[in-house]
Amino acid sequence: MNQSNRLMPIRRFSEGGLKINQLRILVALQQLGQVYRVADALHVTQPAISKQLRELENITGVSLFRRAGNRIEFTVMGERLARRAGEILQQLTNAEVEIAALAQGVSGTVAIGTVTTAAQVLVPQAIRRFRELAPGARIKLHEGPADGLLEMLEEGKLDVVVARGTEKDGPPSTQSTVLSHDPLVLCSGLHHPLAGHRELGWGELATTGWIVPSIGSLAYKALARLLQEKQIALDVAVESMSLTTNVAMLDSSELVCLLPLSYARRLVLEHRIVMLPVATDGLLAQVSAHWKADSDNPLTLIMTDSLIECGKAL
Repeated sequence: MNQSNRLMPIRRFSEGGLKINQLRILVALQQLGQVYRVADALHVTQPAISKQLRELENITGVSLFRRAGNRIEFTVMGERLARRAGEILQQLTNAEVEIAALAQGVSGTVAIGTVTTAAQVLVPQAIRRFRELAPGARIKLHEGPADGLLEMLEEGKLDVVVARGTEKDGPPSTQSTVLSHDPLVLCSGLHHPLAGHRELGWGELATTGWIVPSIGSLAYKALARLLQEKQIALDVAVESMSLTTNVAMLDSSELVCLLPLSYARRLVLEHRIVMLPVATDGLLAQVSAHWKADSDNPLTLIMTDSLIECGKAL
């Protein structure tokens, strides 16, 4: 089958005149299970609902539903389409809130929490974008370890949290999304004995002193697990959560530390550090945003959209 034939169902779907109301019917049917309940909920007739469902199958060219007594069950493809329909409708709701807020010259405060390893590149870029969209708003920035920030989010003290880890790491009451892939990499100063090596094995780091994140933090635990897998004893020389201070220490010592790849690349171009040629196996690569699903602060949506937009550019 050639590429054109494989794309035919996709073209039929995207060019078939899919309507927002059909997506609402699809989501409602997934929630309620029966056509008459969907008709009651949307204040239309049952034949009208049935007609829209048939049109959906005609547009997609696949079977989306099957009868099970008085209920309608979804096929695998129907389940997937219903889930995506829910996401699309949520995005439209978000857009409506944002546009209304921006049209009114939105003001107020948004509180954002960030881990240190996202505070050098992604978060400043997102704040710049946010201020373009909502120049009258105020940003309250809090930097700290991920577990503490997520607890503050749950308590309502923060509107958005940027942390390393997956979107599943947030509290149950939050929505989350992955922003970027930005792994932690191993770095040293320009004059470190290992800085000139083109290849390095983990064994060559056995006698090297480390600057590590706060003991007990997510980043420290991830580093400790990695070194345990590599059978390397962790020689903790300095415990620090300040990337600015850590970079300064690399310049005047024979220590090594972890830095986000996006930040490390910038420092390499400035001839301030060296990225050591040791594979960190994508250590804590995912950077995610978390926010309260029931947030009534329109600035929350503007900030999360700014983070998503800037994360795509990394």
